Amino acid sequence: TVTQLPGSPFSAGSPGWPITPLWADWQSRFLWGLEFQNQTAASNGLQAFTINSSTGAVAPSGSFMNFPLLLFFDLVEDHSGKYVFTGMTRNGSNSGPDLASWSIAPDGTWKEINSLDISSGVVSSIAVAPKNPQ
Repeated sequence: TVTQLPGSPFSAGSPGWPITPLWADWQSRFLWGLEFQNQTAASNGLQAFTINSSTGAVAPSGSFMNFPLLLFFDLVEDHSGKYVFTGMTRNGSNSGPDLASWSIAPDGTWKEINSLDISSGVVSSIAVAPKNPQ
């Protein structure tokens, strides 16, 4: 049985602009949503939410990461919960698809560590495996 949480649906961003897709932190700390605020991409970005581990309630972290020229295709978090890896493209530039790594701040925001330009195709699915699985 799925039960709607009190206070949901949760409002975020400009009315009428979708937040899709959503990605959840595997440690249930954060929920990230790609938000399209306008068609020119000037205000597009990633909205970070915190997750209450006791109740499951979601709250805006107060952090909107403005990525006007990025479009994410997939996202995966590493097993330490310190890093996120994304498949993305940089719209409006001559750059092709990228694979990027980001560090996760305590409020759920990201800081880009580096990215690799993939010469062809799209990075549409990413997986992370432990270095020494038990």
